[in-house]
Amino acid sequence: MLENEALDKDTSVNIRPPLLSILSVIVVMLMNWNSANADPTSPTVLITGSNRGIGLEFVRQYAARGWRVIATSRRPEAASELQAIAADHDNVMIDRLNITDHHGVDALAEKYSDTPIDVLLNNAALLGSRSDQALDVTNEAILVGLVNPGLVDTRGLGDIGPDDPVPDDFKKVVQLLRSGALTLSTPEEAVSRMMVLIDGLTPQQSGVFLSADGQSLPWQTEENISI
Repeated sequence: MLENEALDKDTSVNIRPPLLSILSVIVVMLMNWNSANADPTSPTVLITGSNRGIGLEFVRQYAARGWRVIATSRRPEAASELQAIAADHDNVMIDRLNITDHHGVDALAEKYSDTPIDVLLNNAALLGSRSDQALDVTNEAILVGLVNPGLVDTRGLGDIGPDDPVPDDFKKVVQLLRSGALTLSTPEEAVSRMMVLIDGLTPQQSGVFLSADGQSLPWQTEENISI
């Protein structure tokens, strides 16, 4: 699940990160085969990278569903939108987490050791980091979905007016948007599609690289992707 990252090498469109959620991977772990099997009275989702963009939208939509949401961020004190959602929803809890800090990950796991997690959304996975162990955990009734959210506007580039100033790093993307050469979905649209996929994820899809509409995608690396 990384927020970002358009590729800048060997691409026909020179888009510099971190502008878009593009060709990134969201790792979805379903602990009860699929979320439809979760306890309808208190299903729980843990979401990493919840401070903005796709992660924030997952928090918003799962909170609206009435799920218990554990939202993590490296700097919760600076995540004003996430704080606002938590203020409006008593089913949203915010925790500090940097997924590269193994001690922090272990501490969070210990904190919630008595809390069944129905869905884990790792919004910070790396493109090309396929794990051949993804299928192994199906024996433990855990599904692992690897989802490409597609071209997602996580910076509000589509809302920039014709007379608004455009930062240099965004000018090429905004030009493409205005010309119609590039079309982006909003985080709301992308997350809505992915939640449908998550709800119906099957054992046959575990460990498979999927588009947000459930189509199987080929595995690629940063070196051989063209945009």
